[in-house]
Amino acid sequence: MTRESRWLAAVALLTVAAFALRFSQLHQTLAGDETFTYTDIVGRSFKTVLTTVYTGGENSPPLFFAMAWLTSKLGNPSIWIRLPSVILGTATVPVIYAVGRETVGRGAGTIAAGIVALAPFPVFYGIEARPYASMMFFVILSTLALMRAVRPGANRWWWLLYTLSAAAAAYSHYTCIFLVVVQGLWSLWLARDQLRYALAANIAVPILYVPWLPHLRGKQLAVIGDLYPLGVHRVLTDLLRPFPGHPSAPLRAIPTDAGLAVVAICVLAGAAALARTARGAAAGTALASRLPDRLPGLVALTLATPVGLLVYSLCSTDLWLPRGLSASIPAEALVVGALVASLPVAAAGLAAALIAATLVFGSLRSFEPRYNRGPFRTIASYLDQHARPRDPVEVISIDGAPAIREQVRAPHRFVPTLPGTQPFNRALWSETPLGGTAYLVTDDIIDRDTRLGIPRHPGFRLVHTHDYSGGASSTTVLAYRRAG
Repeated sequence: MTRESRWLAAVALLTVAAFALRFSQLHQTLAGDETFTYTDIVGRSFKTVLTTVYTGGENSPPLFFAMAWLTSKLGNPSIWIRLPSVILGTATVPVIYAVGRETVGRGAGTIAAGIVALAPFPVFYGIEARPYASMMFFVILSTLALMRAVRPGANRWWWLLYTLSAAAAAYSHYTCIFLVVVQGLWSLWLARDQLRYALAANIAVPILYVPWLPHLRGKQLAVIGDLYPLGVHRVLTDLLRPFPGHPSAPLRAIPTDAGLAVVAICVLAGAAALARTARGAAAGTALASRLPDRLPGLVALTLATPVGLLVYSLCSTDLWLPRGLSASIPAEALVVGALVASLPVAAAGLAAALIAATLVFGSLRSFEPRYNRGPFRTIASYLDQHARPRDPVEVISIDGAPAIREQVRAPHRFVPTLPGTQPFNRALWSETPLGGTAYLVTDDIIDRDTRLGIPRHPGFRLVHTHDYSGGASSTTVLAYRRAG
């Protein structure tokens, strides 16, 4: 087997591992913004889906929703609307290797492919029914097309792929705009000997986006800053989440303090080795040939999204969220790969193995119920089995209320939660028929905040309590039988 074949075999195995990790978690319940995707897609025509994206409460462009509408036809839509993320998240792995081969070398590209295949953050969004995995794929595909387009004597069709994939990234999610702009500037520098092609390609990207511009508007974006206010500690922590952390787990849990130390030592050792190479290049020694000349461009792509998003959040609306950094994950993985690959061969292999072990541990740990998206599909099934159509159901949960509503299969009487009612919503009690059962679903975090404990009401007897663990907090279902 040739050296090239070994690299390709390694990438093929990583691609299979990436698919297996993502597909194995396809069963997780819908939660959070995924319920908006479900609402915008299920039971609608394709034309209505495209209209709903810009007339409803959605704050993303339409490409992912169009793909998810198609895959929702395969079966249970609460599962299959995630398929575009699984497919494109997996496909990102070999594309990253191809970019690495063009920029920082096969070894670095393989390490980068391993990071995206195994890291908890891209694995989490690799099954999310949201546009983040799609955006990452189209961003790195546009980078690959650019690298091929600027080759001497390259086929001009690569510029067309660059244009289409950059536009597709922009049609996937707005936060890629910072990277697309930086990549456009980089393309002008790389193609300075064939500038007209680069200019035409970069002008074509916004032209392709013109049809969407009348529909581009943010809705209730201020709520992001209210729920997740910007702060120095939060920014510093979130910068570590895409690699090697997890979007919702503390770093001390994923990848753990020991995991962070392992990754930090490997990356810093690689940075020291690369700095030595750079000094050799400045001195004109033989080490100069080992310095990747396109690494600075990848560093710029790595910084584009966090810097752009931070500046925008400070100067305008606070949009800072860990998932907003997704567009720069492929470039970040390539930079880390380049640093680790700068070590001597044996040390690079050991560092790559340690990083891979840390990431696999983090991803497997992220599959534990406490780091999943919540038990809402299970609760919906419980209500389908036990609650009769006349029994009122009240759900007091930020993520759970929409998720449970969207995943029940039988008709239920959901009563709204009204602030200031004691205990909880009076309608839960008043609308329960004699001999009927009232169901209260509440998160333990809300119980702690309200300090109400288990509510009681005259004429009702608590007949069942069931705790469901998972997600940010445990969720309890309480069943009350009304005398009669």
